[in-house]
This record gives sequence, C-alpha cells and structure tokens, in this order.
Amino acid sequence: MRRASKVDGQQSVIVAALRRVGWQVRSTSMVGDDFPDLICASRGRTVLFEVKSAGKEQTQGQREFSEHWPGELYVVRTVEEALAAVLGKEVMR
Repeated sequence: MRRASKVDGQQSVIVAALRRVGWQVRSTSMVGDDFPDLICASRGRTVLFEVKSAGKEQTQGQREFSEHWPGELYVVRTVEEALAAVLGKEVMR
C-alpha cells in the first residue's frame, strides 16, 4: 500500500473558502493511492478536488483516476478556481 500524499500549500486556504460559502469539506489526502485531496458536499452535491501548488502537475495515477471518475472532480490551484467549481462558474477540469 502506498503512503498518503503531502498536502499542497493552498489546501487550507481553499478549505476555509469552501466552508465560508456553506460547503462541508473533509480532507482525504491521507487515503493515498491517487485519490483526490478533498471531498466536499452541499445540498446533495458531492465534489472531489485535487489541490495542486502553482507549477505542479498531476501524476500519471491522478490523471488516470480523474479520467475514470464518473462524478465531479476538479484540479484546482487557487481559491478562485475552487469557488468557481462549486458556484457553477466556468472552470477548467
């Protein structure tokens, strides 16, 4: 079994911002095995986030997970990207 991944620097700021707009947020970075960093829910909607620091890219395993995940999953680097994803504004996956 692989060890859990490190938490990227923006994660705590993103978590705080999501909570401010009413989302429940749980860190899943300890899961490892290329599972995304955060699971978030509000009003029956569940979203996964992979948080990346500026200049860092997804690993091959993270890309494969993302490609096969049937639900909402976003790779975000900033608070603005995370809020855009949950508030319905245009965001790149």
